[in-house]
Amino acid sequence: MEQIREALPRRKARITGIVYLLYFLTAILAQLLVSRKLITYGNVTNLIATGCYVVLTLLFYGMFKPVNKSLSLLAALFSLAGCVVMTLGVFHPDAISPLLFFGP
Repeated sequence: MEQIREALPRRKARITGIVYLLYFLTAILAQLLVSRKLITYGNVTNLIATGCYVVLTLLFYGMFKPVNKSLSLLAALFSLAGCVVMTLGVFHPDAISPLLFFGP
């Protein structure tokens, strides 16, 4: 029973790492597509990257909730707000910078 309890956080941490890697790869691909003037494909790939980041935010919240629930919730809310601003930036390029939310 103890082995199962120890294996569960490791599994969640590995899944979080895989989703984080997937986010970085899709975000880099989106920037490459936009720089090659494939704007539509770049925007779609950027939306997929944002979806990965939303999932990543929820995984991080679950991972850090046992440490400090309120701080983890605050960080998750800032991250989700950044994802919303990033999504709006795809449709309205003159929107505010999502770094205002991801930075803190």
